[in-house]
Amino acid sequence: MSTRTILWQIGKPFQPRSQAKHAAHKGSAEFRDVPENVPVFNYKVDKDPNAATKPDCPGVLYKNGHPRPPDRLKRNGTATAKLNIHFDLATDYAPGELKLVYGRFGSDVDHVHFDGDRLAVVEGRGEGKWMRFKHVFGAVSKGPHVLTLTTHGGIGNSHAIDFLRLVANSDAAVEPADVEISFINFDGAERRTEGDEYVEITNAGGQDADISGWHLHADDLGQDFHFPQGTKLAAGQSIRVYTNLDDPNTGGFNWGSGRAIWNNQGDLGALLDANEDLVSTYGYGDKAPPQP
Repeated sequence: MSTRTILWQIGKPFQPRSQAKHAAHKGSAEFRDVPENVPVFNYKVDKDPNAATKPDCPGVLYKNGHPRPPDRLKRNGTATAKLNIHFDLATDYAPGELKLVYGRFGSDVDHVHFDGDRLAVVEGRGEGKWMRFKHVFGAVSKGPHVLTLTTHGGIGNSHAIDFLRLVANSDAAVEPADVEISFINFDGAERRTEGDEYVEITNAGGQDADISGWHLHADDLGQDFHFPQGTKLAAGQSIRVYTNLDDPNTGGFNWGSGRAIWNNQGDLGALLDANEDLVSTYGYGDKAPPQP
């Protein structure tokens, strides 16, 4: 069985804004609140005891040559054009044993480097929209390392960081389950009630996932669908939750609602596990999370 260990985490992952039991997300609220632009910021995550809750780290990336104006700095704190995250690994890791998870907002294109080499190019989903990026590393040796973030392209000149997490898996033979909202068909063909609207949920990982007790939230109070006990999602499988249509070929799940659930102008879907922890979101239109 694979053992999952969080080696470090910077910031708190996004939570649904419309549920009273979850704190409203304010983009970079928990990050370093000193109102200044720092062209290059070196952050030693191993030395920060509050990295996961209130990191002494910029929460906003800006494009080189486009520093944040004073009013934005006062609102969102420190911003940087280049964030270097320094950390040490106590052991060697085989290919597939180390994974980076990065949550962010905005339309900009982030360049992620590891020890000076380009690791990935992460394109945002749009202004104000949240996304989560994952990268599985090859072999990584013990010792000091640097993860670097910069941002380019897009419509705006900056975007907020949500969180970063480095995870170690002791058994890399099988990629763990990775459940996410992969699509929302928000404009049904049925007149008025739009019962054929649906949310598609996919297990993109390599192991089956038990989603008993998980629930899907549709951004308005009372619009929650709870998965019954015994609900499992096989590796690579996708299921759909319809507004009011039974389709056994896609799992047979539906809200049983006599009216449309998903707003055609914009909405935010959130998937939470049995412990009420956020697993995935899918935002579109004018109801996507605001860009600070």
